[in-house]
Amino acid sequence: MRFVRRRSSGLIAAIVFPIVLFSVPLFGAIPVGPFCGDVGTSVSQQNGTLTMDGIAAACGTSKTCPGSSGPNVPYVSFPFTNDTGGDVCLTVSASSTCTGNSRLTLVGYLGSFDPSNICTNYLGDSGDQLGSGTTTEFSAVVPAGQAFIVVAAAAKPGNDCGEFCFTLDAVACTLTCPDNITVDTAADATQCGANVTWDLGLPCGGSPTCTANASPVVSGDFFPVGTTTVTCTGAGSQCSFDVTVNDKTGPQVTCPPPTSAAADGNCQGTVPNVLGGVTVSDNCSTSGNITLSQSPTAGTLVGVGATTITVTATDEAGNASTCTTTFTVNDTTAPQITCPANITVSAPANSCGAVVNYTTPTASDTCGTASVVCAPASGSSFPGGQTTVTCTATDQSNNQAQCTFTITVNGAATPSITCPANITASAPSDACSAVVHYTTPSACGGATVVCAPASGSSFPVGETMVTCSATVATTLVSCQFTVTVDDTTPPTITCPEDFTAFLGGNATSRPVSYPAPDFSDNCPGATVQCAPASGSTFPLGDTVVSCTAIDAHRNTSDCTFVVRVLPSPVIPTLDPRILAALAAVLAVAGALLARRR
Repeated sequence: MRFVRRRSSGLIAAIVFPIVLFSVPLFGAIPVGPFCGDVGTSVSQQNGTLTMDGIAAACGTSKTCPGSSGPNVPYVSFPFTNDTGGDVCLTVSASSTCTGNSRLTLVGYLGSFDPSNICTNYLGDSGDQLGSGTTTEFSAVVPAGQAFIVVAAAAKPGNDCGEFCFTLDAVACTLTCPDNITVDTAADATQCGANVTWDLGLPCGGSPTCTANASPVVSGDFFPVGTTTVTCTGAGSQCSFDVTVNDKTGPQVTCPPPTSAAADGNCQGTVPNVLGGVTVSDNCSTSGNITLSQSPTAGTLVGVGATTITVTATDEAGNASTCTTTFTVNDTTAPQITCPANITVSAPANSCGAVVNYTTPTASDTCGTASVVCAPASGSSFPGGQTTVTCTATDQSNNQAQCTFTITVNGAATPSITCPANITASAPSDACSAVVHYTTPSACGGATVVCAPASGSSFPVGETMVTCSATVATTLVSCQFTVTVDDTTPPTITCPEDFTAFLGGNATSRPVSYPAPDFSDNCPGATVQCAPASGSTFPLGDTVVSCTAIDAHRNTSDCTFVVRVLPSPVIPTLDPRILAALAAVLAVAGALLARRR
């Protein structure tokens, strides 16, 4: 590569840089430079300054000249030639050593540079001016054998400094394939393959094409299980890579429903072969090529209860999946139980029965143990006469067996209970109930007696039945009595004040409505009645109204008040002569007031 700086006369300057070739290895880049210059010492002028649009040119994208404006400005140019034998992506990175407000532009051109029209042969720029302590960068594709010119120009005339340096970095426009790709099928895949994505390196842009098995493929396509070679072509070069898809998806397997069998004489059952009821599918293997096995194996002897059977399905790639079902051995044989002989005892004197203890029987079972429960239990109080005791044996599988025997108690008194006499009480004046206490009766043999409602409860007005009961030597006995609470408190009543009404015109009587009396009672349901009733017709003079409050239990209270009916009041009339004199006086007074105003 050769750098030539020319004066405006077109003569070659004294400084000549040696030729540097783009010896760019495949997929690599060679930095070139730095190349430095000073626009401030240049006598060459270009027509205007390139407009900076803030967009840096890049390989693989297209940028047109953003235009130019302003007066002529000095420039220096650096021509290079691509001698690599292939297209390259050339990156220009520049920096300035100036201080102050001076600004430069660096622009690339292909083939040649025309200072009279700086958009001719335009190839790219950084989109920003180069200033003090700043850097700029842009890249562009340079075809094989073509010249590439970097032009540095002042942003405006009279820059006090134009010193700068730049480097070049060339990357061959060669298609780069990824490394070989290996993927696994998804755990829930239903197809025998996978979608595979990749990235191709093409620094100079373009749209490479890829094929596999003579068919076009793109990143993201579906590839079958196995290895497929993908060959890609672009920018005049070709590369290839392998896509390997491994089958890592296990079969889909479903076990049959649970099964059961009755236990044999040894309390065991034989595990069945469940493989015939298994359904299976796979993303790659057919059902005939999937191996099934079960554990425990068919024919294995297992004890009473549920046994889990695990089925394993293995496809041709060695992927395995499992499902489970259960096999239950049921114990259907009842336990064996034998009761003791019948028992006869005598009751103690004046007793309603006797406490009897007996030996609870034991039971045996072919598949384990059995528990025994007897009712009534040993140590219970048995009434006079004969009582049947039932003993039940229950094994671990809830199979049951029973036996019975009798317990006879001779000489026992008849179980009984005696309630107190009926009780009557009065409710207090501020309540519609009464707390009543009574003596709880006793039962034969000291059995516990329970009465409802209990002594000390609040009983409502009226009659309440009390029931007392006790269990005497397994016999339930009861009695009843009543608690009657009377309401003897009369209601309270307050009549309104005496009431006065006037007749109209020449009437001798009139209807009168008066306020209702106030009343209350300790129990709900009280009412009040008055005579004559409110709204009745009352004659001229005084009439006594009597009101009576009656509660729900016929208790009463009375009060009275007077309704007084008076004649209509007489309104006096004035002599017309007096009225005329008053009107005259008022008129004179009004006239005098008007004059004073």
